[in-house]
Order: sequence, then C-alpha cells, then structure tokens
Amino acid sequence: MLASLLCLSLLKGEMLTSLLCLSLLKEEMLASLLCLSLLKGEMLTSLLCLSLLKGEMLTSLLCLSLLKGEMLPSLLCLSLLKGEMLTSLLCLSLLKGEMLASLLCLSLLKEEMLPSLLCLSLLKGEMLTSLLCLSLLKGEMLTSLLCLSLLKGEMLTSLLCLSLLKGEMLASLLCLSLLKGEMLTSLLCLSLLKGEMLVSLLCLSLLKGEMLTSLLCLSLLKGEMLASPIGRYRQSVHKRLTVDPGS
Repeated sequence: MLASLLCLSLLKGEMLTSLLCLSLLKEEMLASLLCLSLLKGEMLTSLLCLSLLKGEMLTSLLCLSLLKGEMLPSLLCLSLLKGEMLTSLLCLSLLKGEMLASLLCLSLLKEEMLPSLLCLSLLKGEMLTSLLCLSLLKGEMLTSLLCLSLLKGEMLTSLLCLSLLKGEMLASLLCLSLLKGEMLTSLLCLSLLKGEMLVSLLCLSLLKGEMLTSLLCLSLLKGEMLASPIGRYRQSVHKRLTVDPGS
C-alpha cells in the first residue's frame, strides 16, 4: 500500500505525500512526522520535527514547550536562542521559584540600580548593604547615613545618626561636637547627660567666656570652699571677729 501511494502521489505531483510515503517506507519516523504535520498545516509540530532532524535542541525545546503551552520554558528557550542572558536567568529563576534572583534579573533588565543592589546584597546575606539600599529607596536619609557610616566603620557618625533617629538631642550634640573637635561643647553635653550640673556650668561659662563663673565652678568642684565668694566672705568675717571680738 505504501509503495502504491508513493507512486500515485508522484504521478499526481504531490511532493509532500510522496516524501511521507518514502520516509514511512524507510521507517524514518521524524521525517514522516515532519511531512505529516506539514500536510496538516501544523507549523509548530513541523518546526519541532525539523529542529530535531537538524539537531537544534534549543529550537526543539522551544517548539515543544509552545505546543504544551508552557510559557516560561518557551521564553527561556527563546531568550537563550537570542543570546539574552538576563532574560534567560529571569525565566530560569522563576521556574526554580527563586524570587530574589528573579527580582535581581528583572531590576537589572529595567536598569534599576538600587533595587538590583538590594536584591544582590540580600542574596549575599549582606544585611547592612541591604538596609542601606532599602532606606535609600524609601528616602530615609538618616537611616541611609547610619548604614553607610557603619559600613565604613565611622562610629561617631553612626552614633550621631542613631541618636538623631531616636530623638536624643544631647547625645546627637555630643557626637556632632566630637566630630567637629569642639571639646568644651562635648564635655558640656556629656556632663548634662550624666547629670553633673557643676561640670555643665563650668563648661558653659568657659564657652561664654565668663571667667569668674568658671573659677567659681572649678573651686566648688575641687571642694575649695574658701575660694568661692561665700567662702571668702566668711573668711573676712572670721578675721574681723578674731581681731575685734566685740565688733
């Protein structure tokens, strides 16, 4: 029957039918399927058979996944064929359920640098870099500066940012004055934080250039009561009483 059909199709000039019969006679299954799918107008199946015959595995997988309605594998094969590595990695990570890797590829494709760095740092387990990127994306400048200073090992700047975030003004002023090298202001803030009022007054009077007040505070701190105005007054009264007991 096959030989008869071959002869008949050749007589009628039906090349595809002839090739189908010939490939069936030679038991060439792929060639037979190719001819049959072409006769039926099934282009995807035809391309699948043709790519398999030519040994083009990626094209074969593309056709097969399209025939099965599998969009992600289809996109993966297509992007690999076109040499689009990022799209290929995106499809592959989505197929494997790796969300972070997928987001990384997507943000790189969209040329969004901060989201890309965020995903990359999360994948690498770099928490500080991740927080830096996240805070920059959210527009949180203080948190961004805190993360950046911690990454750079700048402890004073880190403490300044942290105290500002917590609303601790004295601690913030202390850090700022230390960064600027203002020792008196630093001591003033530190003494206020520790509740040391005399030291605070001493620093404040020195900053304001009030020498007498500074000396008073210093003498009180050293326990030199006689050096204070009250002490000097008591001393003069005591001397007068000693010289003239009746006065």
